[in-house]
Amino acid sequence: MQNHTYEAEVVRWFTADGIEIGVNELKNKLKDHINRKGKLFIGCDSYLNYDKCVFASAICLHGAENQSGGNYFWYRRNIHSEKYQNFSLRMFQEAHNSLGLALWVSETFPEAYIEVHVDVSSNPSEKSYKYSDALSGMIKGAGFNCKIKPNAWAANAVADKHSK
Repeated sequence: MQNHTYEAEVVRWFTADGIEIGVNELKNKLKDHINRKGKLFIGCDSYLNYDKCVFASAICLHGAENQSGGNYFWYRRNIHSEKYQNFSLRMFQEAHNSLGLALWVSETFPEAYIEVHVDVSSNPSEKSYKYSDALSGMIKGAGFNCKIKPNAWAANAVADKHSK
């Protein structure tokens, strides 16, 4: 599985508008949001094409005092697709990416409310359903609140938008 260093040059963070943002500015925005009693929602999604697998992760900000709507920040990584032809490995990598990001945020801001959204389904007829217990258990076991589809909007909508 991929290891992430969120403060290194290898991770280029972007605003919702697609403007690159430095990690220190990102931290300042997260700190301000948390200080205004805002919540953080983290998710990851992937897109597999013929030669690469694109993983996009998002930190979504919502619910702060005097906040109208929400905001988010995201980054994307391209990995050679050969390894991720296996659907289960891709689902576990997405959850691993979200968990790693949640741990980084919680170490930086221990007071933050963080909810991790995992892109697996609660619908037994969906392909990802069989991973829902394992992946949500992994997130909950690490001490985070967890949502799966259809309530996993940080992964299913926000990160998904940047994985394509």
